[in-house]
Amino acid sequence: MAFSDFKAIPDVQEKFRITYAAGNFLGSVESLQPSAQFLSELEFSMEYIDIYASEGARCESVIYPILRKEGYIAYPLGLKGVVVGEGDTYEDAVADATSAIKFHIETFGTEALEIEEPALDVFITEAGVAV
Repeated sequence: MAFSDFKAIPDVQEKFRITYAAGNFLGSVESLQPSAQFLSELEFSMEYIDIYASEGARCESVIYPILRKEGYIAYPLGLKGVVVGEGDTYEDAVADATSAIKFHIETFGTEALEIEEPALDVFITEAGVAV
């Protein structure tokens, strides 16, 4: 189910029985400056990518660069919604993704599982080429 399936926040609250309380939950938090790499990528995305076109565009252009760090990231396939695991090692990323999947299913039920036949193993890596 996509965010765009809902017309307003009260629709989401009703569908998932969500209540909220306003407050300062973080207390005093030190301000952080975004890295030069993040600002560069965000500037590029805003100039060349319609980040408002879809959830995927927003996720890839805005959210992912914030979450990215050195290490491993696992994007489980076969789930509706966005589930991500991360860790300093491959095993940590898989364990984190497994925990996230369990939470996702507990929260949204088995309808969060895709009906299509899922991929069993997918490995993606990044490579750099000097130009």
